[in-house]
Amino acid sequence: MKKSIKFTVALLSLFALAGCSNVHTSKDGNNLEIGQKSKKRSTKKTKTSKPTARKKQTNSSQSLTDKQQASLDKTMADYGRKRKISYVRYDGKHLLKNSAGRIYPDTFKKDTFILNNKKISIGWAPQGGDQFAYKVLAIYNHDFDQKGKHETYIFCIHDKKPIVLVDTAKEGNKIVLTQSQDRELNQHFDGIMNGTQY
Repeated sequence: MKKSIKFTVALLSLFALAGCSNVHTSKDGNNLEIGQKSKKRSTKKTKTSKPTARKKQTNSSQSLTDKQQASLDKTMADYGRKRKISYVRYDGKHLLKNSAGRIYPDTFKKDTFILNNKKISIGWAPQGGDQFAYKVLAIYNHDFDQKGKHETYIFCIHDKKPIVLVDTAKEGNKIVLTQSQDRELNQHFDGIMNGTQY
């Protein structure tokens, strides 16, 4: 418990230094909320292993440094503020459950993901690697209601290039993803991963 509190305090200090004033912990202390305060919580408290340290960034990085993560958090806070919603980020420790009942990142192991009418290989891979075609580096979710309406943004590396995928599927184990059509969000993630934007 003390380690968790120290980790949370250290992480929040990092965000404060990065200028991301819209990052705060959820009421239960299990997740980081990005943007405006959310009225409903959509996370499930579980114990998982500690996340591994992040690799140092190189050009076309395949993992997120702490600085890149802080920049992505700020990007999502700004994105949420424009839309008057907030996002909850998967913190690498506590599972993230959306209103459709999908639990990230576990859902990558048991469900089928479809993109452009084709089944894809996708999985949680914060350190990159070659295990999946779509290596997931970050996950952010907003639940619009408890009836399954949600937006889950999945920030990935595919063919050594950044890509933002979106899950809005309601129920079932076949999740049809779309590529984000938000040009600004896509450019921000590309800039973060290529070292041209912080």
